[in-house]
Amino acid sequence: PTLMKVAIIVILILEFLRMVEGLLEKNNSSFLLVASFSAMSLLLLFQVKKKELQAKAPMSSIVLVLAHTLAILGFYNLTSDYGSLMVSAAWLCYAIGIMIFGFMTKDKILAKSALFVLSFAAGKVFLYDLSNAEPIVRILCLLMTGVVLYGSGFLLRKISAWI
Repeated sequence: PTLMKVAIIVILILEFLRMVEGLLEKNNSSFLLVASFSAMSLLLLFQVKKKELQAKAPMSSIVLVLAHTLAILGFYNLTSDYGSLMVSAAWLCYAIGIMIFGFMTKDKILAKSALFVLSFAAGKVFLYDLSNAEPIVRILCLLMTGVVLYGSGFLLRKISAWI
């Protein structure tokens, strides 16, 4: 049984890495479809098996990180043709959506997992997008990112107050 579990885990890891590689290629809609279903399946798995996954603390985090990674790369694949700022905007919108859904369902772990995506998006905006942008676009990027980070911090403060 242990050898079988290890074999299944290795196969899942290899398939995940294959999806990641496929999503990093431009205009690869077949991987985008598979990765989208995989990310939604992982998020659904988290919602359905929430109690069991939370009992094994690292498992819930692993499932959410894998789902968010596929979503981040999927949004990259979808929006990279429209420019770097569009990729960042898609990531920020996804993070806000996850946080709002977690807030509405009163799921602290899901809401806080959006910080993973927010950190990617904010890091990309600050380290990459701003260096290549015109001054007006730079100001708008900083304002948009600041509003999103402030709103997320406000929402996270409300979530932390839950018992």
